Amino acid sequence: MGDASLMGTPHGPIVVAPEEYRSSADGQELPEVATIYALDADTGELRWQRSIQPAALTFTWGSTTSIRAVTSPDGEYLALALQPQGLQPPVQTVVVLSSGTGEVVRSVETRENLLGLALTDDALVVQTSSTHHPEGGSVSLYPLASPKDAASAWPSTGWLVGATSQGVIQSATRQWEPCTAAFSGDECFLSIVTISDPVTGQVQQTFDRVTLILPSGVIERLADDQMVPPPNDPAWITARRELVNLDTGATTDITGYRVSRAVAPTGNIWLLSPLATAPDPDTPVSDLLPPAWTGPDGTVSTDPVETIEFDHERQEDTTALTRTTMTMSAEG
Repeated sequence: MGDASLMGTPHGPIVVAPEEYRSSADGQELPEVATIYALDADTGELRWQRSIQPAALTFTWGSTTSIRAVTSPDGEYLALALQPQGLQPPVQTVVVLSSGTGEVVRSVETRENLLGLALTDDALVVQTSSTHHPEGGSVSLYPLASPKDAASAWPSTGWLVGATSQGVIQSATRQWEPCTAAFSGDECFLSIVTISDPVTGQVQQTFDRVTLILPSGVIERLADDQMVPPPNDPAWITARRELVNLDTGATTDITGYRVSRAVAPTGNIWLLSPLATAPDPDTPVSDLLPPAWTGPDGTVSTDPVETIEFDHERQEDTTALTRTTMTMSAEG
């Protein structure tokens, strides 16, 4: 997807793509202007468009560079961290837009380091620190219904990695993929994730044995009492794992699957790809797990599903939006 970001909302997909660039003092090219395209869920036509300057801050998710942007659990709001501006310490700005209209709902500035941002259904959550670590930093909550109201703040206890409709999600590790041993052979560091009251910071729920933190408040974890297989061990195929939607509470058994996010016309879904493939052509298809997908309710389906993909290639100055019906079958 290049250096663009695609997000699902109930109104339709939203694309954030840099359009103009500038050279920094060290010779790097930084986005100067970014354009937001909001599309209709049914027709794919443009609902609204907005250009922002300075452009949204980029970050690396695994090996993919993306825009630093998040949506609220109900999909009604979009928050963007903009490129820092000014002398040291620079001003870091976060803006919140309505995903339905593109209207600016709230804007927040800070001169501290921005470690994370998230959205509940009615507030912007920002984590800042004078260092590059959450210890000694704070989590601030900015109401969206009353943009002039002051923020409530409390000391952070971990890395801000998301939010539920009414809670703040923090992780003991900064990595979104603390354990990728099943797929890459790396060591496995299990994380602990907490959900806290957004006003007081009091911890309400704790999830341990977390192997992967996904957008939209979804985590993957090893089932309780499940042993951690060694890197690249075939036992990962049968290790009991579950996908947990921290907002809805839905839990999905994903044993034998690898999980990836996809954007459907009206929101995010999770694609389930089998870890095991046929060792030889004589293996019956019925013996293999079929590809599948799941939504916010945690129900696993093998029905065809529509997905949206957006390609933005700056070198060729081309953009493409594709709507595809994925058919789930063991034959591929």
